[in-house]
Amino acid sequence: MHKKKILLVDDDPSISGLYKERLEVIDGFNVTICPNGSEAIEMLDKQNFDLILLDIMMPKIGGLDVLDVIKSKEKYQKIPIIMLTALIDEEPYKKSLIKGADDYIVKTKITPKELFEKIKKHLEK
Repeated sequence: MHKKKILLVDDDPSISGLYKERLEVIDGFNVTICPNGSEAIEMLDKQNFDLILLDIMMPKIGGLDVLDVIKSKEKYQKIPIIMLTALIDEEPYKKSLIKGADDYIVKTKITPKELFEKIKKHLEK
């Protein structure tokens, strides 16, 4: 069985490193990290991914703009996208879902186990 491939787009190296380690070592995924939206868009042209974890607040291109780019290209439209954020506001949550995100996670309000469960749920669809 091949390992599911996750693209993790987050500009915070401590968060992305922590998620990558957990998702690879404990949960058995293959994780590629991109520190910003423009690199994520380039990476999508080079590799296929089973799921994308996408931070909302990033330099260069923010997560909501990256979401627009992904959803505008037919070959990426079926990839589940889970938005990650430190924002508790309801506005980014609503915008994410309107733009086509499959889920939304507030980083400070989720345990690693809950994150894994959400990822697993979206990969099984």
